[in-house]
Amino acid sequence: MPVIVFHGSADDRVSLVNADQTIAQWSKTNACLAAEHSESGFTLTEKVDGAEVPRGHPYRRHVYLESDGHLLMEKWIVEGLGHAWSGSPDSSKYGDPKGPNASAEIWRFFCQAGSNRTAALSSSEPSHRESGERTK
Repeated sequence: MPVIVFHGSADDRVSLVNADQTIAQWSKTNACLAAEHSESGFTLTEKVDGAEVPRGHPYRRHVYLESDGHLLMEKWIVEGLGHAWSGSPDSSKYGDPKGPNASAEIWRFFCQAGSNRTAALSSSEPSHRESGERTK
């Protein structure tokens, strides 16, 4: 399953360790998913790069690739970002325009990662709800 995480280093409400734990949990989930479908040798390679938004926050991007080179997960750590949406068009209590544009990056990520092998495995299970079935 493709996963992308954005987290601000100055977030005073959610600990930065949550970003690491999210990636760790989904790494294990993706490994289990691959094993369940007889995919041997599930491995991830991590690449780290970074930059700075012009007149804004620097960031580190961790990219996790499957053994075949397909994108599976990303973790963005935005230095100086608090508990706010990174790259918000307006500055507000929960929006910071000085960070990378999270909306655009999330769109790019799912367009790129949506065609990977592990994502295809996760959608191969039949739905447990029949058409017309209602939930209560």
